Amino acid sequence: MNNEFDASGKLVTPTVSESVRTLVDTSSETIDAIKTRLGDVTDNVKQGSSAAVDRTQSYIQANPYKSLMIAFGAGYVAMRIKTSPLFKVGMLGVLAYLGTSIYRR
Repeated sequence: MNNEFDASGKLVTPTVSESVRTLVDTSSETIDAIKTRLGDVTDNVKQGSSAAVDRTQSYIQANPYKSLMIAFGAGYVAMRIKTSPLFKVGMLGVLAYLGTSIYRR
């Protein structure tokens, strides 16, 4: 809080309306900065996801049978995870191992 003094040396406290006005001005500047940053992040995400979709589409077009087998395998694994408790534990172990090996790099 800023303490201001008048010419006689007495402490001048801002009125409630001045305090609210200052708070609103500061808040609106902060909100504008957040909106600008959010727009930048959104644009970057759209560009990144668009590039990923383009790479995926080109891979599928170049390797249709391999892509079909990958999709079938992923579906099978997902089905097994949903139905088998032992497989769930095993897959969690594999994922934990892969996660730690990627993290260590």
